[in-house]
Amino acid sequence: MAAELDIDFNDETLTGDSVDWRQRAVIVCDPTPFSRRLTVDILRYSGAERIQTCSTPDSAIWFAENADHSVMVVDWRDERLDAAHTIRKLRRTKGDAKSIPTLILSTKNTLLDIEAARDAGADTLALRPVSPRGVTERLTEITQRPRPFVKTPNYS
Repeated sequence: MAAELDIDFNDETLTGDSVDWRQRAVIVCDPTPFSRRLTVDILRYSGAERIQTCSTPDSAIWFAENADHSVMVVDWRDERLDAAHTIRKLRRTKGDAKSIPTLILSTKNTLLDIEAARDAGADTLALRPVSPRGVTERLTEITQRPRPFVKTPNYS
C-alpha cells in the first residue's frame, strides 16, 4: 500500500519573510554544562536575544511546545543524549512545535550518523568545533529558507 505524501509548498513556513532566528527563542539541549555554555556563548555572540537551555530531550520538547517561533539546537556528543531520537520525538508532537527548525551540533561525522540525523527530521547538522559564523549561516538558512516537510501517517 502506497502512502500519500502531503507536501505543502504554499505553507507559510516556506516563505522567505519568516522571523529572523536571532529574534526567536533558541532552545539549547545539551547534557554537558561546559559545551552547553559554549553553545550559549556562540549564540549570544551571534546576536541571539532569547536563549533557553536544558539538559534533557523532554524539557527541550516542552519548551518547543510552549514558545512561539522557536529554534532548537541539540548536541549529539555521546550516549547521554541521542539527538536523532530527540528530533524524531519532536517531529511527532502535536501542534506547531513539530515543524520548528532544528540544528544538531555533533562530533559524529560518519555518513551513517549524518543520515540518521537527516532521517530523524533534523534540518541541518554542524560538526564541532563550530564557529559563530558557521552557526549563524546554518540557523539563517533553516529559518529563512526551510525545506518542505514530507508528511505521511507514519512519517514527517
